[in-house]
Amino acid sequence: MFQNFCFKQSSKLGSLSVSGPVPLAESSLFSFLSAECKQVLESSSLAVSRSQLLRENIRSLLTGAITRQNAAHRSGSVAMKRRLQASEGELVRLQRSGLQLLKDLRGKTASAQVDASVVRMRREQVDKRAVPAFLQWGAC
Repeated sequence: MFQNFCFKQSSKLGSLSVSGPVPLAESSLFSFLSAECKQVLESSSLAVSRSQLLRENIRSLLTGAITRQNAAHRSGSVAMKRRLQASEGELVRLQRSGLQLLKDLRGKTASAQVDASVVRMRREQVDKRAVPAFLQWGAC
């Protein structure tokens, strides 16, 4: 606990001198304290008690603020995790649909090549029919 101290008045010079701290609890030395010293001690003890109360209030406010901040951080983290998981799921769906589109494109390219081959064959057959047999290359 905090103890209040004051300086004794020197009898030789009539001024304050440092002769060591004097606790207020000692009644024989308490009579030598001046009124100004007693007033300073009382005001300093009030200041100390007020500062202790302020420290306790500040500590409780900081503790509450830190607790609220941690709770907000945790809830924000949970919400961020949910959003990240949803985004990951959407990304997987988009990747699958992209692969499906590439597969469809390859299939359409292959079918377009087949269609082009069929059209070429039909044109060749039509051309062979239109040209007389004796003019065709393999007729002889």
